[in-house]
This record gives sequence, C-alpha cells and structure tokens, in this order.
Amino acid sequence: MRSIKFIVIHCSAGPANQKTESIKDYWKRILKWNTVGYHKLISEDGTFETLATDETITNGVAGHNHNSIHFCYKGGWDGSDTRTEKQKETLYKLIKEYKLKYPKATVLGHRDLSPDLNKDGKISKNEWVKICPCFSVTEEYKNLNSEIIQDFMINESRERNKEWYRTESLVYTVRSGDTLSKIAQMYNTTVSELQIKNKLTSPDTIHIGQVLTIK
Repeated sequence: MRSIKFIVIHCSAGPANQKTESIKDYWKRILKWNTVGYHKLISEDGTFETLATDETITNGVAGHNHNSIHFCYKGGWDGSDTRTEKQKETLYKLIKEYKLKYPKATVLGHRDLSPDLNKDGKISKNEWVKICPCFSVTEEYKNLNSEIIQDFMINESRERNKEWYRTESLVYTVRSGDTLSKIAQMYNTTVSELQIKNKLTSPDTIHIGQVLTIK
C-alpha cells in the first residue's frame, strides 16, 4: 500500500466543458504518458470520474507522484479560477473524504510543489513552475482539519443518541381516552407489539394510570 504524503489539486488548463477523452488523448499522444495524469477528474457540473485507483502512480507532479493523490477540475484555461460552485462542492467533499482516509497527507496545489529557489521555506509566486490550480489551495482549505474534527464530533454525537434510543427503555402512562391503537400510532409501533411487551391478553384491557412499556 502506498504511503500518501500529498493530496494535490490541479486544473486542466482548458475549458470547463473539455471532454475527458480529449484530455486523455493529449496525455497519450502529445505527452507520451503511459498512465493518466490524475486520480479524480471533476467536470463543470460537479460530477467526477475516477481515472486511477489510489495505488496507481499517476503523472500529476514530476518528482512527487510516488506519494501523492491527484484531483483535477476541468477549467483554468485563462489562468484564473474558473471553478463552478458544483466543482467547488465536489472538490471539497473529495478532499474531506481523502483526508479522513489519509489523515497525515498535506493538501496543496500543484504550484505549491515548485522548487524553493531561495531556500526560505515557502514557495513564492516568482518560484511557481505553473500557476495550476489557479487558486490558493492552502488558503481555501486552511480550516479543513478543524472542520473534519467538528464533523466527526457531530457524527459521534448522533451515533451515541442512536445507541441511547436503541438501549433506553421507553414507557407511557395511560390517560383518559387512550386506546392501545392510539398509543401504538403515537409511537410508530403496532397493537400486537404492545400486547406482547406488556403481556396483554386483549387490546381492551388497559386502564388509566397503567404504565406500558413501549420499547
């Protein structure tokens, strides 16, 4: 299994309505690549295609492909961020999914892997080999880790609540005008279920003040 260090974001540097086959043809015929450039390719409507498995080493960034996963959105042809709202949504969902899958991986843009020419520990604009993906990945997703933690805590809370509902007993005290049928409807159960749980020989035997076990 590959050790993933980077989740790298790209743009295709073409129009948003590019056909996937034309992109693949360019890789094969012009660049002479034997494998695809990216693992996921996102179209302008937000749908995405999986072009390679996680275990496949693709051609996203020379020198970094052995430990990287590559996501690309179709667009960026004029050097600007042309992402549609749907593309942004899909990209965000994919990044969150893969950060959970590879929590130690750093999310960055293609240009962030340019060589640090002045050795100051950061990649400046004048050092970019490419402008891809045409937006600051590190800035846009700077709160990603805290958002993932927050989502995790919310989901954990929901699961705990579900478990509580599954395990906690629920009772009901019969009031004037109640029937077993009415109580069953209130709690989304059946008369026969209530009869079994409460050992009732007849649905007409309940009385005011009687405590019934619902679950």
